Amino acid sequence: MRIKKLRRPGCQDLWGFTLIELLVVTAVFTLLVTAGVPSLVRFVERQQAESAADSFQRFVTFARAEALVRGRNLVICPRQLASVQCDNTAAADDAEEADIWRQGWLVFVDYDGDPLSVGADDLVLRVQDALDDDLGMLLRGNTGPGYLQYIRMTRSGGSHPLNPSVLFCLQDGSGIYYAAKLLVFRGRVRQSDPDQAREECSAESL
Repeated sequence: MRIKKLRRPGCQDLWGFTLIELLVVTAVFTLLVTAGVPSLVRFVERQQAESAADSFQRFVTFARAEALVRGRNLVICPRQLASVQCDNTAAADDAEEADIWRQGWLVFVDYDGDPLSVGADDLVLRVQDALDDDLGMLLRGNTGPGYLQYIRMTRSGGSHPLNPSVLFCLQDGSGIYYAAKLLVFRGRVRQSDPDQAREECSAESL
């Protein structure tokens, strides 16, 4: 772009842009910002979703290791918002179940044998903060009235229920831009095939 040299009688030379050039620059800048904002939002949401899935995987691995070392059962449960207590609210459907777990989760040493509540003698070891409401979640594994209320890691290295799973999804009108599925089998956690996770996210429309 040319910078025009302006002259006025009796004045020093001035350099500047014409009004048309300024309008063109402003229009181009606006287009670039408008096009870039959705991509930036997606990037941030994807990073948060990956962090949530990684956190859940680390919690399961940590709980199993601690159960073996301590010789005690450990429990991972959804947490009541901004507290260190389990949320044992009964969920009517998958959506309510996901809402409960999106409040975050915690892991504690279950000294009193009640996996639905952190008792006075129990010891909370780790806490996960609440997740973004846009993150879709689907949990499988029945420990209560039709939904997953907790995952118990036993002192022998196993888990109850035997094979719970958690599906994490992010999608909008243009498609799925994050999908991950964690499978817990006999105490060990692993991620399923990414393509399979995407297919399940698409089928469930989370």
